[in-house]
Amino acid sequence: MTGWSRSPVPLSRSAVLAFMAEEAQERREQREREQRAEEARERAEAAAVQYHAEHGEWPWVTRAREMDVAARAEAREEEQRRVGRAEQQQARYAARIAAGRSPRSVSEILAVAALYA
Repeated sequence: MTGWSRSPVPLSRSAVLAFMAEEAQERREQREREQRAEEARERAEAAAVQYHAEHGEWPWVTRAREMDVAARAEAREEEQRRVGRAEQQQARYAARIAAGRSPRSVSEILAVAALYA
């Protein structure tokens, strides 16, 4: 039983029929939404199966592999940038030492030591 049927205020027959029609419409719309969602799931599943048939792996496996490759490439680039910055810093410290300036910071002292290691 719905909420309007237990109302303490008596409702006219037309009001009750209008409420019933409205509830029936809401149920139809809900069924249609559920049916569209089910059809969308079926289309997605069919697309995944088709992709698997064409490529030999599931789409999410392909995406995970591609993301892994991209992450490794990004990490490799970052490592190269870090190494480049370290080499530049070491070259600056070496130039300072060659110019006769003594090292002042721990990193400069370590850079000088690395030159002789």
